[in-house]
Amino acid sequence: MHSVFNHQLDQQQWSVDQAIQHYNVKYWGENYFDLNNAGELLVRPDPNQTEATFELTKICQSLAKKGMQMPVLLRFIDILRHRVESLCDVFNNAISEQNYQGNYTVCYPIKVNQQRRVVEGLIKSNQKLAQPQVGLEAGSKSELMAVLALSEKTNSVIVCNGYKDRDYLRTALIATQLGHQVYIVIEKISELDLLLQEAEIMDVTPRIGIRARLASKGESKWQESGGEHSKFGLSASQILRVVDKLKKENQLNIFQLLHFHLGSQITSIRDIQNALKECARFYAELCKIGAPITTVDVGGGLGVDYEGTQSQSHCSVNYSLSEYANNVVGAFRETAEKSSLPHPSIITESGRALTAHHAVLITNVIDSEKPREVEVEQPFDDCHVIIHNLWDIFIEAQDSENNHQLIECYHNAEYLLKQTQEMFNHGIINLVERGLAERTHRRILFTIKQRIDPEIKTHHETLAILQQKLASKFFVNFSVFQSLPDAWAIDQIFPIMPLKGLHEKPQETAILQDITCDSDGVLKHYVNGKSIMPTVDLPHYTPDEEYLIGLFMVGAYQEILGDMHNLFGDTHTVDLELNGDNELKVVATETGSSVEELLDYVDFDAKSLLESYRRQLKQSALPQSTQRQYLAELRQGIYGYCYLEE
Repeated sequence: MHSVFNHQLDQQQWSVDQAIQHYNVKYWGENYFDLNNAGELLVRPDPNQTEATFELTKICQSLAKKGMQMPVLLRFIDILRHRVESLCDVFNNAISEQNYQGNYTVCYPIKVNQQRRVVEGLIKSNQKLAQPQVGLEAGSKSELMAVLALSEKTNSVIVCNGYKDRDYLRTALIATQLGHQVYIVIEKISELDLLLQEAEIMDVTPRIGIRARLASKGESKWQESGGEHSKFGLSASQILRVVDKLKKENQLNIFQLLHFHLGSQITSIRDIQNALKECARFYAELCKIGAPITTVDVGGGLGVDYEGTQSQSHCSVNYSLSEYANNVVGAFRETAEKSSLPHPSIITESGRALTAHHAVLITNVIDSEKPREVEVEQPFDDCHVIIHNLWDIFIEAQDSENNHQLIECYHNAEYLLKQTQEMFNHGIINLVERGLAERTHRRILFTIKQRIDPEIKTHHETLAILQQKLASKFFVNFSVFQSLPDAWAIDQIFPIMPLKGLHEKPQETAILQDITCDSDGVLKHYVNGKSIMPTVDLPHYTPDEEYLIGLFMVGAYQEILGDMHNLFGDTHTVDLELNGDNELKVVATETGSSVEELLDYVDFDAKSLLESYRRQLKQSALPQSTQRQYLAELRQGIYGYCYLEE
């Protein structure tokens, strides 16, 4: 637990190895991130190129020289490629070891991150594979338009999911005529009639898939994507109706793919095994009644370990890539062989596992607020008795070496503080007495935190609360709602670390707050060794020194889900890639949102705003020189970066 480790910090010599353990870098970092002996955070875009390691602080310094201010989103294209290679390798190995006769394709679902350079980075991975194994998945008309253009450079496998209208289906059929291997997945029975009509009009023979609504569910934040009451897919009886219809239309030959989707970020391999077993049985039974299925698409669900705890926590996984691949291949091999059926080719839609690691948000701490351990004086005789009772608890906590007594002191102090607040509201105590009560209460908490034994497991919950109550507030130049929306919406955990100073013992226990005017703009959970805590240990903040924080594993969903709360928009974005000499080069930059762009999005025209400022300044009593100065500043503000600048 966090409190136990803090105790160790006080007792032992701090080291870089302890920092790696404390922030759990070894496990969530997947060899992409590490520390050097100087306590600086490193990125290794391709773990196979161990010499190609770079300090994140130096990358930021280089960008600053080019005039780029924080916050900045760094995308490491080589990490994308390595993720593709790693996933294909484990499936290819499983296929080889199990003498499996089907092929493997990973179809990247672009909803996870539709940024063109991200998708193109994944597609280019085909060039390093023995044979192309990267396809694309679309879940809407807009996504299909993008996928069709990008599929020119893939192995031409396109999976079409989501609800479909006539335009969507016609676009998919056009893609088929262009030579792509398009699977149009039927999500509801009415789509089939429309598809058959349009295919006849266009004289195209489509390939269809059917999404099976499995009874199996996975434990995750997105578990409603699977199970009998899922929004998507067809039940067993509905699938049989589709088969009957296709037989009557003499078109059963177009039913070539069976699909299911258990949900995103499935944490337990047992849930995956159950779903695979059920889907394999669907495959066998459908083949028995004549469905010529050649391919199974097991959808998404392959999780990543945001915490590094290798557990069944919602933000972790208890399995590896290779274990996942072995289970997928093994499930269909076993069932196919029992039923004397051919091994189907396998598709996965593993978007999170491909993209999460490649993006890092770097931003700066702009201020901090630290609770002070102030001295408190004994209350005067004429103070209300409740103030004296608080003082007695303080003395008791100072003198006690009994841990259970200290816990009792904490509970009593919390109760009495609440009572003093209510008494103040009713006019029973005055403002001076309330202030003394609050200072005494704060000193009690500091005393208990310092004296209680963190090795006693039953005290961990109380210690965590004390850490939170007494933590410093670090104000960080970013918007949770724009850059880490899942941290706000579903309590997603992301690894967070300072970029340097990690060779020294952390001096601050902190909570990170963003710069929005919203109480939800705070990060509430932090990776801490093998546990998750409500605070993070950080080096001391000094206002006149740049203090950079890295927020890691933000490459999946965060860019596309981010919103403009308080009119904070996109951050600057920089794509970096290794060249032939293993040098890290900037290959693309995108300037973050200006104030003008955000105002325009909500129908404020910059020109009309400037005209309003000009009129107001002209009507003021300010000197002409001051008017011109202020107008220039307002103009600069409109066209400047939406985040805080120096």
